[in-house]
Amino acid sequence: MFGEGQSYESYPEDPIKEEIRNYWENPETARAFSELQQNEKNQQVSEAVDDIMMFGLEAQEEPIQAANLGAGAHIDRYHQFFEKLEENVDSKFDWVDSSPYMLELAQEYLLKDQYSERGKVVELINSDMLDYLDNRPNEALDLAVMQYTLDHIDDNSLDRLFNLLSQKLKQGGRLVSTLTTVSPEIDSISTNARFLHQGQEFPDNETRFLQEGEKFSLKFFKESGNPESGYLEGGVTDKYYHSPERLESLAKEHGFDISIGDWKEQVPREKWQDNDVEQNVMILTKN
Repeated sequence: MFGEGQSYESYPEDPIKEEIRNYWENPETARAFSELQQNEKNQQVSEAVDDIMMFGLEAQEEPIQAANLGAGAHIDRYHQFFEKLEENVDSKFDWVDSSPYMLELAQEYLLKDQYSERGKVVELINSDMLDYLDNRPNEALDLAVMQYTLDHIDDNSLDRLFNLLSQKLKQGGRLVSTLTTVSPEIDSISTNARFLHQGQEFPDNETRFLQEGEKFSLKFFKESGNPESGYLEGGVTDKYYHSPERLESLAKEHGFDISIGDWKEQVPREKWQDNDVEQNVMILTKN
């Protein structure tokens, strides 16, 4: 199932980006983190992303070419989108991740009866997401998805991402991406993790302010919603703050329409009336 001629065994020689660390560099931690993601909020966010992915594609009859960038393990999500892809055997969903351990876990889902049909339209690709895009033909993708991954791109690489997307998406093609925060102000605790500012924890009753492109970190709890459970061993990841103004400037420079805001603003009301999760998203549409 692996694309680009890679396998699990190639991992030790693969370069690991410094800013993306720990929880997907170790097979035990990767599995523990994947299990942690089986919580209500994470599933609701995936449902929200699924709704946005489908919007505008329901009536498309041509094969859909899509990519999930920094996809992780949970190929058990996006039920509507997979059903749409399976209507045409020529559709393809590239499931791209730099961690072979995450792809190994995704493969485990494909071996289950309820997800086995997805193997006909999905390809697991062990690659850095920017290198993957660089190697795709121009105007090859109808849709790209980044759930919890855009923030892993540092400020120096953000322009490269927008440039590659402008080349690889078809006319009218879209990127759907979640955003960890659209505000420079961060609290110390979220549902699943504690935020670190300048590498340090800060009190629960304080907030901190991020500068453009500044790195911040998350330490994930062993149990979702339970800070008292302690931290997942190795469950640390670094992210970068990209302001809406910065994203809008890059979108204009690279020929995209852009929308940033709560996901409920992006789909009809009937799509979200049973899903009250709060999640900011960015949608790029190629002009």
